[in-house]
Amino acid sequence: MIPCKTCSLVMLITALVLLPASDAASAALYDSAAQENSSESLPQRILEKPVMASIRLEGSKAPIRMKIERWDRSGIAGDGENHAWKDLEARSMRSTFRRIMDRKSAADFMLLGELLLRRGDPSTNKLAEAEFARAEVLDPDSSQEISQIRERVISYLKITDEVERMKVVESLGGDLPEGVEWLAAPWPVLSDAQQKEATAAMKRDIDAWLTKAGYPDVVPIETEYFLFYSDLPRRDTNEIARTLDNMYERVISMLQLPDGINLFWGKCGILVCRDEQRFMEIEVLAFNNNRPAGGYFHAIGPRCFVNLFRDHSSFYETMVHETVHAIMHRFLSPVSLPTWANEGFAEYIAANSFRGAKTDRNHRSEAINYIRQRGSVMDIMRMNYADGSWAGPDEIGYAVSYLMVELMIRQNEKGFVDWVRAVKAGKPWEQALADQFGTDPATTARIIEQWYRKNN
Repeated sequence: MIPCKTCSLVMLITALVLLPASDAASAALYDSAAQENSSESLPQRILEKPVMASIRLEGSKAPIRMKIERWDRSGIAGDGENHAWKDLEARSMRSTFRRIMDRKSAADFMLLGELLLRRGDPSTNKLAEAEFARAEVLDPDSSQEISQIRERVISYLKITDEVERMKVVESLGGDLPEGVEWLAAPWPVLSDAQQKEATAAMKRDIDAWLTKAGYPDVVPIETEYFLFYSDLPRRDTNEIARTLDNMYERVISMLQLPDGINLFWGKCGILVCRDEQRFMEIEVLAFNNNRPAGGYFHAIGPRCFVNLFRDHSSFYETMVHETVHAIMHRFLSPVSLPTWANEGFAEYIAANSFRGAKTDRNHRSEAINYIRQRGSVMDIMRMNYADGSWAGPDEIGYAVSYLMVELMIRQNEKGFVDWVRAVKAGKPWEQALADQFGTDPATTARIIEQWYRKNN
């Protein structure tokens, strides 16, 4: 076990297996979306008389004049160019479609309604309903087909939303600092179906542990990112769950990731017991750990679990600290930051996530006294989990690493985030430090010492 202040960190990577997103499943998803969005085959419905039209593409500043000679459900073509309906601005698409359609055809009105529904926009949904109403006037028997169209569009929007989400997640790995290449294997991107199954697997694991510990039938509060299990009153549980989601979104924003990105394999499991006895029962049964602490983060391959007890004097700080470890485990790759940064960043977020946090009050004077009494920051940077040197006498490593990370972020937040990205991509942290801050570890330590000998 690796000690992590009074709330210890445990990295049980018993299987550093990147449980991969099924390549076949991902490919099928992309193929399905591609077929729905395909405009590679030119439209085949030939107009008896070409129509000159002024169309406006999404995001364009000026309209485009073109002679439409052919069209179908995919788009329009003529004069050697073709445009997919989905690429036209919604109202331009509707007005253009109406100019070339057969106004006596219920099928054409239904197609126009479907194209408008596919925009997934409430304003175009209203326009779609008007087209469906016109189709029903022309053909009273079309209502069943319109119902099928609505169901088909729901499936289409789910597929396209999922493809876009997966593209965004995949793009995170390409947004590395200049000169940084991937030397580590990144976490794979899961499809929605795989994320759903991962969440179900997390629930099965936790349910089994709770049952063994004698606490069956604990129903989790499922948030956007967490499976929150607690034997506390429901009101307290809801409040804690909200704190976690807010903290998660703050960290994601700081790491310069898009809103709503879920980094976890399924969701992160959070277990909160009333007292230390219950907490330790779960530690022993689920994680084979009998070392008392205020809380633990456990990583088992891609899975993330945080186990805590409410009676701990620094419960909220502990919860945030350990959950930040879970987030950082799942950020880009399994590569860890050096111990001082891993712990310092968790403490920094704990100090800034909720009112009344005691982290800064507990650490600042302690760390400044250490530095002003000629304590070595470089000694803190050398400490690590592997040789048991962390966190030093009286756990001074937590206090000093907190001020180290705070100063780095205060002076160059983007540089700090780029440094984290470079390390997670596999670059040695010392080299990444030189690239992003222009200093080696010894120089960084001296700068931090000089700063806090004069400033608080």
